[in-house]
Amino acid sequence: MSHVVTSKLLIENEGAGFEVKSSMPTNDALAAVMCAFANTAGGRLLIGATDAVPREAVGVSPDEAILMEQKICSIGATNLSPSVIPFVKLMNMDGRCLLVVDVERGYQRPYCVCSGKDKNAIFVRVGASTRRADTATVRRLQLVSSGISWDSLPCPQTTVTDLDKGIIRNFLAVRTDRRNIPPPRGGYANWLKKMNFTTLSNGQTVPTMAGVLMFHPSPASAIPQSGLEMARFQGIAAKDFADKQSADKPVWQLYDAALDFFSKHIPVQAIRTNRGRIERPAYPIAAFREFMVNSLCHRSWEEGSGPVRLAIFDDVIEITSSGTLPEGLELDDLGAGISVLRNPVIARAFNEIGLIEGWGTGIRLAQAELAGIKLPPAEVKLKGLFTQISSVWRWPSNLDPAQQKILEMAAANGQVTAVQVADLLQVSDRTARNRLSTLATEGLLVKIGATKNAKYHLT
Repeated sequence: MSHVVTSKLLIENEGAGFEVKSSMPTNDALAAVMCAFANTAGGRLLIGATDAVPREAVGVSPDEAILMEQKICSIGATNLSPSVIPFVKLMNMDGRCLLVVDVERGYQRPYCVCSGKDKNAIFVRVGASTRRADTATVRRLQLVSSGISWDSLPCPQTTVTDLDKGIIRNFLAVRTDRRNIPPPRGGYANWLKKMNFTTLSNGQTVPTMAGVLMFHPSPASAIPQSGLEMARFQGIAAKDFADKQSADKPVWQLYDAALDFFSKHIPVQAIRTNRGRIERPAYPIAAFREFMVNSLCHRSWEEGSGPVRLAIFDDVIEITSSGTLPEGLELDDLGAGISVLRNPVIARAFNEIGLIEGWGTGIRLAQAELAGIKLPPAEVKLKGLFTQISSVWRWPSNLDPAQQKILEMAAANGQVTAVQVADLLQVSDRTARNRLSTLATEGLLVKIGATKNAKYHLT
């Protein structure tokens, strides 16, 4: 009879670097997962436990475990190319024997399966699943293995004259204004090369992908997957458009386009403080900035991806960007001060104009902003080969319609009374006072004055 073991391994959720099997996988499945770990950021396979958390240690027989260990090492050596050498440990947990298989990130990527039904296939980890790599992913693995980032590659069919001098001057002026970095001396050519915005290709100086994304007046003409699409939908489903816009601008200017669209569609609240009445957006601009800039800077740009998408619904803001998390990052790492740069040339440029700090704390700061006005934390979701940030902007998502109407009235008027709520909801004064009292107890309203004639303000 199996039993629950309170080991860290048995309570850890499966993810990009961790997979659990109750019994020995088939040769093909084992080769695929080891291949995927080697091609991504390494990982650990636990054999002998159930999938559900908290897991049950079902174990394998000690005699079988020795044979399994030999088989796993053999598959890594003979079924993968280049060979992968896993580290296999036998663990005894309350009398149950489990196998822990550790595979390090490979340095000869891409690794492929060289025998069995998946011969010549290349696998990667996407979230908690093992998937065949597409052509763009294989190309990225080749680049990473050679120490080259996508944004430092030469951009096909472009010339240095395609980089707009006015946009370059504007960027340098912003850099000086925000970071006090002096402009380069002696023209732009050496600076562009030093920053990897240009490179040598076939004996000619040409723009890199980053150079085109940063300084081409219409980057999408050379890199179709660039740009920003924005939509305001009526209701809570992506069905009826209230507004729709596209932006084809240098990537560092796309945030301003997104902020303009955000400001157009997110209402302003009137808030009463001890310094008087102030106005603020219903959703904190600082949080929007962090989420939007992260999506623009750290997205995947490989062929087959698409523009960043900003969708505003009646209750939620969604920002969707191409690519899963940068290699080596897990969802739990977000906001923990861990920073992995997928596009180092673009990231350096964003840092120099103050759009990112480079310390991996942006998500944490954004979540703190949301908590400060009683909004629930944003969710980061992996949806196939895309990453989506979903954040509620109309107060807590568990409000009923009546509570939301009360808060909307308080935001519009700066305050609300029981008489106004009774009229708004068509309920008795007593019911209105009870509803206001509940919102005050939950910290969403502040009560001022005696109960009967009290005025309620947003916190």
